[in-house]
Amino acid sequence: MEITTPSVTIEQLPVVTSNLATLKGQVAKYLANFNFVVTDDGLKFAREKATELKKAADALDGIRKKIVKQASAPISAFDVEAKEIVRDILSVRDSLTSQIHALQQAELDGLSALLEGEIQSLWRVHGVNREFQRANVEGLLLLGNITDGGRLTKKTAEQLLERVLADKALQDKVSGRLLALDGACLKAGLKSPFGRHNIEHFLFATNDEAYEKSLNDLINAEIRRQEETEARIKAQVEAKAQREIEAAMAKAETEKKALEEANQKAIQEAVAEAQKTIPVKTIPVNNVPLKDGNVKYTISVHLELEYKDMEIGKLEKAVLKKFADAGFKSVRGVDIEKIPAQAQIVPKRQEAMVGSFF
Repeated sequence: MEITTPSVTIEQLPVVTSNLATLKGQVAKYLANFNFVVTDDGLKFAREKATELKKAADALDGIRKKIVKQASAPISAFDVEAKEIVRDILSVRDSLTSQIHALQQAELDGLSALLEGEIQSLWRVHGVNREFQRANVEGLLLLGNITDGGRLTKKTAEQLLERVLADKALQDKVSGRLLALDGACLKAGLKSPFGRHNIEHFLFATNDEAYEKSLNDLINAEIRRQEETEARIKAQVEAKAQREIEAAMAKAETEKKALEEANQKAIQEAVAEAQKTIPVKTIPVNNVPLKDGNVKYTISVHLELEYKDMEIGKLEKAVLKKFADAGFKSVRGVDIEKIPAQAQIVPKRQEAMVGSFF
């Protein structure tokens, strides 16, 4: 059934006759009376004239609205009736389009499920791990991408395959990078190679040059840090070794000094003991009075020592040095006689001296 085109006959447009032209000239002359400057003295008068003008304008505008309404009444009635018919038509159309949309949405939902199922199947076939499953159906949810038999069109299936293969390529790329990571790190001189967590933020870069640059920058930074750490540790070790050497030297010096003092004390004690037990023969020399009434003496001390065999001259020097170290600065010489070991008899009063002089 076809809708009949509305038949509208406009017999005669309304004609409005007025004296607006004459009125316009009168108003112009009337308004000329209000062309004045408002002063403080004329403020009240200006307010009255402003009120007068408002009343005149409202009266004329009221007449205008009344005339326009009367003249347009048939047109307004036609407009209302025509709009009502149009609303009735559009109401029925909205009901149809709503149903059409529901059916199309059901088809799209089916297509979405079909696409997702196909992607999952392709991921399994090509061995794409979950981490790399990034393919989506964006741009493919179109009713034209499904056949009447409920299958994906060939073009749509090919597009899905391309997206899944891109996932597979990224997976292979990342796997290769991780396999080569240890070698690259060790070749560059790192003591310990990076793990995946170190390069995670650029591991998935699609551009190989960008990946290599990021990796090299990271390796170089780590090498600098490694060198700084090694230098710091080396300095610490050297400083510790130096402190240990200085402490050992100080300890050795202390022990040496203590040993020298012990030897000095032992010598002094031995000499003192010998002086107590060995007769001392004093011979005045010229009996020449010296300064402050002092007299010079020559003192002879007889000692018997058991020591390793050496030349008489060397032993003489050693004995003189021992006396000098013990504080006897006036010893001028010693008379040494070597006695065969089997013939030596050490007097009891000299036993304390045997083996302790040197």
